[in-house]
Amino acid sequence: MESTDFTVDISKQFNVGVENLYEAWTEPEQLKSWWKPMNKNLIDVVNDVKEGGLVKYAFDDNTLIIEGRYTEVKKLEKLVYTWNWQLPNDEIKDSSYQLTVAFSGNDRASAIHILQENFINEEGTLPHREGWIKGLNDLEKYLDKQ
Repeated sequence: MESTDFTVDISKQFNVGVENLYEAWTEPEQLKSWWKPMNKNLIDVVNDVKEGGLVKYAFDDNTLIIEGRYTEVKKLEKLVYTWNWQLPNDEIKDSSYQLTVAFSGNDRASAIHILQENFINEEGTLPHREGWIKGLNDLEKYLDKQ
């Protein structure tokens, strides 16, 4: 059995209130404005933010689909969900992770902490770490314009 002990653990501070940060992370139209993993445009979002609720993101012509279920929801504080990547390219295997997103702050400043778990090796974490850094920088640019 393969080990799944490798993780991506990343945090970022923002100059907006925690409610604005949480909404940018969870509201479909806001997500479509800033989140572009692998430079793909987010075209469809299902985000039923409740325990057991579906989270599904579809990108450019369904070349990437991320789907999962919320296992823990604490509004403005913490979201835990399965994070299953489906890529039609045979060279890249589909992958299943657990994602924990913690929010903290007040009405003027906030922070996000992302923990992505269940990688089988350190090498596999690298593109995800780079993707989260880019994504959080894009989120910061989006929020700074609001």
